[in-house]
Amino acid sequence: MFVAVLSLFHALTYKGMGVFPNLTDPNWATQLWIAARYLLSISLLLPLLFIKRDVKPSIIIAGYSMVTALLFLSIFVWQNFPLAYNLSTESLTDFKVISEFVISLIIVLTIGLLIKKRTEFSKDIYRMLLAAMVLGIATDMAFTLYTDVYGIANMVGHLLNVLSFYFIYRALIETSLTRPFELLFRNLKRSETKLANRASELIIVNKKLEEEISQREAIQKALEESEERLQLKLDSVLSPEVELVEQELANIID
Repeated sequence: MFVAVLSLFHALTYKGMGVFPNLTDPNWATQLWIAARYLLSISLLLPLLFIKRDVKPSIIIAGYSMVTALLFLSIFVWQNFPLAYNLSTESLTDFKVISEFVISLIIVLTIGLLIKKRTEFSKDIYRMLLAAMVLGIATDMAFTLYTDVYGIANMVGHLLNVLSFYFIYRALIETSLTRPFELLFRNLKRSETKLANRASELIIVNKKLEEEISQREAIQKALEESEERLQLKLDSVLSPEVELVEQELANIID
């Protein structure tokens, strides 16, 4: 939402839009673009760093509100935001070009984290987020090439940006509306599946233990019967009325 607010003002400050007739310098729109891209790239990175932690929405909204307000104050009021487009030379400043590479680097790091933690997402969401980030890098690279704010490279960059946001929309917004359980309960479902698998393993182990116990009980019973028979045999042998034959002696020895 906050990236969208900055992007909206980026579009409205363009010369010819007629919304801010006093802001004819392309630097205003370029500064807003850089601010929005920094906010976007960091916003893609942070959730992957805190994927196992619960963060209150109120804290997120308060933090983003403060950062967005400071960016607007820095650009329009204090005017201490670095120059992004030099009107006198009609060219991008070093700050603007370097920023595009820094933003791309942040997105590359985000892609690395996304690949590392891809099991946290469904295949469709993972692929769409990956596509959005790759297109985001392509967008920033396109915006390092143009000199004319109405030139072909600038237009290509904006079209790539539209595609990037389209995949973000498909991955997060549309999925959360049409298949909310896929986002909300994916981890819960995975845990449930693991527990079910573990339960199946425990059932198998328990069955084996029961079989072993039954075998041991049978062996124990057989030993007790054997011992009882031997005791009876010995008792009969010790009886003075019984004559011990060779076969009986062999059985006792066995």
